[in-house]
Amino acid sequence: MRNLLKNNLSKLLQKKYNSTFTLATLLLGACGSGGGKSGSASSETVLTGDPFIDGLTFGTKFANGNINFAVSGGMNREYWRDPQQVLDYFQEIVFNTVKFTNLNATSVGSYSSPIEASKAGSDVTLVPYYVNEFGIPYGALGFAFPIGMDKIPEFSGFPISYSGQEADIFLNFGGVLNDINLSFQPGAEGYLMVLHELGHALGLKHPHDTINSRLSFGKYGTSQYDLDEYTIMSYNDNSHSYVAYDPITPMVLDVIALQYLYGKNMQINSGNTDHKIVHTAEYYTIWDPSGIDTINLSNSKWDWYVELPYVNSSDIHGEYVGVALTNENDNAPTDLIWLIGEIENIVGGSGDDIFVGNHLNNYIDGGSGSDFIYGMDANNILVGGFGRDHFTISYGGSQNVIKDFNLAEDTWTIMDREGNDVSHLSYTSNDNLNGHLEYKWSDGTSVVFEGLKDTPKIPNDTSTTLVYAEFQEQDTPETPNDFDWAVLDQPNNTFVLHIEESDDYGWFDKAVADLLQDSSDAKFAILYGDTNSEDDPNGFGANFSDYFWIDADEVTVVGDAGLLQYIQVKDSTLDQVVIDKGYDYISFAVSTGTYWVAEDFAVADVTIV
Repeated sequence: MRNLLKNNLSKLLQKKYNSTFTLATLLLGACGSGGGKSGSASSETVLTGDPFIDGLTFGTKFANGNINFAVSGGMNREYWRDPQQVLDYFQEIVFNTVKFTNLNATSVGSYSSPIEASKAGSDVTLVPYYVNEFGIPYGALGFAFPIGMDKIPEFSGFPISYSGQEADIFLNFGGVLNDINLSFQPGAEGYLMVLHELGHALGLKHPHDTINSRLSFGKYGTSQYDLDEYTIMSYNDNSHSYVAYDPITPMVLDVIALQYLYGKNMQINSGNTDHKIVHTAEYYTIWDPSGIDTINLSNSKWDWYVELPYVNSSDIHGEYVGVALTNENDNAPTDLIWLIGEIENIVGGSGDDIFVGNHLNNYIDGGSGSDFIYGMDANNILVGGFGRDHFTISYGGSQNVIKDFNLAEDTWTIMDREGNDVSHLSYTSNDNLNGHLEYKWSDGTSVVFEGLKDTPKIPNDTSTTLVYAEFQEQDTPETPNDFDWAVLDQPNNTFVLHIEESDDYGWFDKAVADLLQDSSDAKFAILYGDTNSEDDPNGFGANFSDYFWIDADEVTVVGDAGLLQYIQVKDSTLDQVVIDKGYDYISFAVSTGTYWVAEDFAVADVTIV
């Protein structure tokens, strides 16, 4: 996911309703048939040359800015047990989809069949069926006809059962849905299925299909984004869960495509908006076109990664994209919120967060955790809050004020636009007009340490000196076979790690075996803390999400077996690692994509060669 965000700093990188909305409340009954509306007005769109837009659209759309929607019984007298509940449910999904666009949606009620709904003016009708009149495979959960299907060559000859059939959505209760207890709660697979089919009705196609001269993502070279983290139209899901971690709105690429088709809703979130976010195990998108806006995590105890909108992923769409996520899972985010538009501020909670600013004037408050805060371009006010915080400012003309720098705990550094540490560059040090310590660089970059007169050191006593550091953990009476070791070789941008089997229950061998097969998804992390995780099960480094994982340039296994076998990580950022003696322990960690291993070493025991 972070691959979509080209910001160099990125590398340093359900809702549970109490209702009983299940299949039993949705549907019952079947038999008989019925026999319209001339079809909704549609128009064609041109190829744009944008791989995301062309790769997700059929080339057709509703011709005007208004659609009507309804629910109905089936073609063979299938019916909903509670039509009003189903209509309310469908209305939520429709409104959560069209709200990003200038498409207006109006409910026209519930009807006995899609034919009757079409006669009443419904453009998009949610229909159940048992009897399969369309030849749809048994395993299909549902299907929808795209608006303007008569203009799409691949749909020529498809059976038309009634006038107004295009853009209607059918749920296949005569197929596999009848065999599984699929949840339709927000964030679950059933909810995503209805959302997905609505996307088809509005003119979105699968990213894996080539239709109407619109190529698949694979043929456009963007197959890494064929995933439900990016688009509701994908069949691919890394979470492997049917009840959580699925979208409840269109995802970032869907919003880009829908806004191309139907225009951008510039009224939603048009003022100064406070976007309150907590952990819900849901995926969704926030579109905020204007105002002075805040991502507010103040009520969250989770560790968040937030990157304010900074990347323009589509020249045609022209809007900036950012992201907010938590990551307690190995394979997929625990929470995923795409941020599109202009958002300026972040307020953190009690977690240990990573916050990255953007090109706008930012106010970033870390809250009460130990946070990493990155001030980017423009004028920034940065607040660490309680905890040990690290501030990074951007070389290139940014103006920064750190409101609460703590000389005893906090650290800071300065990076260029490529993510390189440029702490070695010369700067002037003076008190500003308010009596606060201010550093200035020749390009106009500045940082004010409000309330300070003493010099806050950059967290490296030998700031430009690269070190070769050896770490060892000898055996003890409690761990008689323990001999773990690591080496940080900054001149060669590598570190190596060996962990004895007796203290990691075989995970090191599993990680080694996995890397020998495929190291393409390998990541690494280096973490400081004051507690050895072996002594405290809840200490730092105890969970995968405690680490800030970085895609490694190269990870290899060296040696055949035994004490001399180790994992070697090579990455261009390792020359920026600081042996920070303000902490008791340093942890080196490696993730293969399937397994992860880590070991803590006492900072006081490091040997600098």
